Amino acid sequence: MARSASHDKRLVAVFDAIRVCEQRTVPVIDWTRFYGEEVGVSAPSYVGPVAIHEFEGRGLGLIATCKISPGEVVLIEDSFGLSSTPNGPIQKAKTELVEACCNKLGSVDTPLLYKATFWCLHSEDEETRWEGWKQTSFRKSVLHKYFDHLNSAESANGTYNGLEQPPPDWGKSKKSVASVVSLNSRKTERWNPWTLLLDESKSLGGLWLAASLFNHSCLGNIVVSYGAGKDHSTLVARAAAPIEKGEELLHTYVYPFDTFRERQSNCSAG
Repeated sequence: MARSASHDKRLVAVFDAIRVCEQRTVPVIDWTRFYGEEVGVSAPSYVGPVAIHEFEGRGLGLIATCKISPGEVVLIEDSFGLSSTPNGPIQKAKTELVEACCNKLGSVDTPLLYKATFWCLHSEDEETRWEGWKQTSFRKSVLHKYFDHLNSAESANGTYNGLEQPPPDWGKSKKSVASVVSLNSRKTERWNPWTLLLDESKSLGGLWLAASLFNHSCLGNIVVSYGAGKDHSTLVARAAAPIEKGEELLHTYVYPFDTFRERQSNCSAG
């Protein structure tokens, strides 16, 4: 018997409900050491009560699958790539980050799922995607596998929707990599607890695959912070305000205390 579109939607709803029921608890972490000066304090990856959602005209984003309280952790994720020069000029940081991502994509040690997830992110040049990768449903299925992987100890290698191997040329085109990095990179930030000012003396440009799905709002309901690993930076996202079930998770991409014109200018400059 042929399946209807409504039947497929019901199945998706059932599996989403199962995913919520299987939600992991937040790992126990020594936050004092994690945010301290000591480098290399690890934190297990974690995805909280969130789901990937397609917004008409805006692409993919994240929504809450249940009510989230302020301060609750919704994501812990290690960086996919980092620039190398602390507090370097923006263009230099982007160049270094593109190089780091190219190396990661070209390495045989990088799990195929991580490579696939990278190419599922928003890009400045969507038309250059390989045919199968232009389908939002396919990209969403890969992202679901990546999110599930972050919450499990399973291997990140494997197949995705019948695709056993990645496109043969991925990671070799710096232009294609740069188009993804340009829209999804962010800067590690550290707030001085005594002055409450932003300390950028050790900031780096970085790319976090799951966190790239946080869309922007100047009134974001998500706040992010960072811990320094030996060769990566760990991003922690928490709710900054009460978030209702079905509400989109949004993060401000700019300094929140800038004026409206300054924020507009910074957003336009990327």
